[in-house]
Parts: sequence; structure tokens; C-alpha cells
Amino acid sequence: MQRLFPEISPWSMCSENEALDRSSHKELSSFESTLDTYKLLPTKRVPDPSLCVKKYRRSAAGGGAKVFQDEKVRSIDQLELTIDFLMSVWSQQKSRAEMQKALFLQTVNFVDDRIRAVQVDLTKLIGSFNVDQTSKIWSRVRKLQATLIRYNIVTHYLLSNLNSSKYEWKFAHTALTTTISSYFATLDHRDNYIDIKELDEMMSYASLLHLATVIRGQESAVPPASSTGQQCGLALSDGAGMSSLLGLYRKYLGENTFLNVKKLKKYRWALDLASEFENGNYLVMLRMLRGDDNESKWRILSRCCIAQVLPIIRIGLMRQYNKTFGKEEKVTGKDLQHLLHLPSEDAAITFCEDIGLSTIASVEGGTRDCVVMKIVPISVAEDSISKITNPGRSEDSFVFGRMEWYKEWKELPKSAWDTESDREEKESINSMSSLQKALAKMDISVKTETSKPDIRVDGDGILIPPAPILRGFIHS
Repeated sequence: MQRLFPEISPWSMCSENEALDRSSHKELSSFESTLDTYKLLPTKRVPDPSLCVKKYRRSAAGGGAKVFQDEKVRSIDQLELTIDFLMSVWSQQKSRAEMQKALFLQTVNFVDDRIRAVQVDLTKLIGSFNVDQTSKIWSRVRKLQATLIRYNIVTHYLLSNLNSSKYEWKFAHTALTTTISSYFATLDHRDNYIDIKELDEMMSYASLLHLATVIRGQESAVPPASSTGQQCGLALSDGAGMSSLLGLYRKYLGENTFLNVKKLKKYRWALDLASEFENGNYLVMLRMLRGDDNESKWRILSRCCIAQVLPIIRIGLMRQYNKTFGKEEKVTGKDLQHLLHLPSEDAAITFCEDIGLSTIASVEGGTRDCVVMKIVPISVAEDSISKITNPGRSEDSFVFGRMEWYKEWKELPKSAWDTESDREEKESINSMSSLQKALAKMDISVKTETSKPDIRVDGDGILIPPAPILRGFIHS
């Protein structure tokens, strides 16, 4: 059998016995099968030695997880290789064996399962480290966890339109919590191998996710988050309040005399954002989140952390302006669009309707284009609560910024879109204003072998950025 990954040793990511056992029990993914068999039914798939990845096995009641004769804890080199492979599969929605893209959700389910197995092996491996090698290897472990933190943040946002019947949000939330806690658990004040820039970035994400939880928890107009549905951020271990953000620094970095807080610019920015929320400066928060460098990878991931509570920040802002304006004062949709940082006047008008404000037309016979302020408190309409508590991908234009991804691409000639399906695809791509933006400062190549944009909407209706953009999100 000719191997598809000549640079990867056979069975380096999974034992041969496990692969054959999973093949016989119909548990072999198409991502792990040979080029000749990946399209076949699970019963007929043949494992490719260079593609198979160790599967996460939950402990069976009374018997424990099955152990294979040739199964060993993977080395740090093998785990790094495994994560690189999984991130390649995730960004392309196919392995190098496959000729066509899978559904994004199908890809994420495969990658999530294999990452859980990686975390199990990492836990076992760390326990075997000796004192002399711990610092050097832990820096590699932290880099792996940092990659997985970025992966989880981006994936959660891209899938945010899906409910718990489609995607197991409870497991997803646990995975994000695990990666963040595992990253910080390796920090030691005697460690001379700490990457300050990476640490600063990870502290900012942890702080922003916690801030999202606090913002959601303090909004009385919306119900608590569901325990099985999509969670809003995550709570740090030091408590549910804002003091936990300072506790993050005190707990992990207080004894590191070489780590002055002035070096942690991203973490300080997250603290400033939390301070503005505590002071009720919601307009400042939106401006900070948009930022001057709104196309940087870190800024986009930061907005992914906060995206779910953007409507709640806007509610706070509208409460302030509702008090400022007089009763029956009319405010145009254009003014509200800029105030609320929404993509259009219609979006601003619709948002105000969702939170109980009435709208009118400024001219007789026209469409609604003004919002009427009122003295009574704002309350979210019952049928709008789900949209307010989980805006999903409707925040793309805010999250991904304003710059086009492919400025160097010329408009494709009509001859390049010969079929009706191709013309429909072009129309759908041209309408993706919210995703054809941003990332000018990501320092990644977006050139592909073809001139056709690799932006697509898959069978689940998920809008997916091109593979180079996805890779750029997760790598340092």
C-alpha cells in the first residue's frame, strides 16, 4: 500500500491494532481511510497508516476503556504532529486523501473527538516528565494548548448558529475550559521558557470569555444560559465577579518578577474593556472592540469571545439613550446604525423593535426608518429573546471587520462561471459582505492554486472562510 503521507511514520498517530479494530466495528472515519476507500461504507473502509488518529475512548461501566496490545502514550513529538494534522483537516474540511470537502460540522466532530484523546495522552505524558526536562517540554505543551484555545474560540463562533440538537455544546464548552486550564496549569515562576506574547494573548482570551459570562449574568432582561445549549464564555476558577480577572494575574504570574504587567498589553486591554463595562461606558466598549487595528488576528478572536453578548452591550447603550432623549423623540435608523455598530439601518431598526421600542416611517407611505424613544424601561420581546441571547453569525460584519480578504483578486470573467450552479455560487460569494472582509494584518498568505475564492456555504448552511484564513487564525 502506497502511503499518502510519506513524511509521517506509519501508525505514529494511532496504533495499528486500534485502527483495525475500529475498522471492523464501523468506527473508522472517512478522514482516516485510504484514497480508494474513504467514500465507501464504514464496513468497507481501509485505514491509512499515515491518516489514522487515536480515538477518544470513554471508560466503559465496570470494565474501563479498551487497551490494545501495541497502544502506547504518544510522545510530545507525535502529539505535535497529531495536532498539526488535525488543524489541517479542520481548515480544509478534508484530509489529504480526500478529494472533496466534508460538512464543517462533520469535520469539527471528528477533530473534537481526536483532540480529547490528545488531552488524555498529554495528561499521562506530563506525569512522566523529570525535573530537568519539564520547562522545555511544558513550553511545547503550552504552544499546543494555545493552538487549541484559538481553534475552540473560532470554531464556537463559526458554529454559533447551531443549537444543541446539531452540536454538542456541553462537550464543546468543556473542551474550551480544559484547554485554558491546562495552559495555565503548566506555568511556574521558575520557568525560563515562557513565551510572553503567547501568554499575554491567552490571558486576554480567558479574561474576555469570563467578561462575557459576567455581562450575560448581569442582564435581567434575558434568562440564564441553558446548561445544554451554547454557553456564554466561561467562568474563571476564582469566582463569578470581575475580581477574577485580577486573580488570573495574581494566581499565575504574581511571583514572576520578570513579568511586568506593562508587557501584557492584550491582557491590560481586556481589563480596560471590563472596566468600561463596570462604569457603564457601553459605547466606549463597542469602539474598543472595533478598534483601529480591527483586522488583526487577535482582535478578531477577541470579538469572537465577546460576540454572544454584543446585543446585551447594545441594550445597555439603548437604555442610556432612551433616558437621554425625551419621550416620543424620534431617532433615525442611520444614526442608530452608527451608534450601535450594526451593518445597516435596517439591522438597527430591527434590533430596536426586538427590545421593545416602536418604529415609524419619517414620511407618509414610507418604510420604517425611525425609532421612537419612550420613558418606560426597555424589555426584550419574548419571541426575540433567542436572537438577543445568541446572535450567531449575524455578528459577522462586526467580528470580521471591514477590509476585503482578496483585494489582489480581479473580478472573474463571465466565462469562468459557465454553469448555473457556478453562477449561483458567484452570486452567493458576492453577497458575503460580512465575510469578504478583514485580516489585512494577519501576515498570512491567502493565495491559492486557483483564482476562484474558497469561501463557501456548506450543506448545514454554515458560512466558512477559506482554508488559509482558518489556518492563520490558529497558528501563532
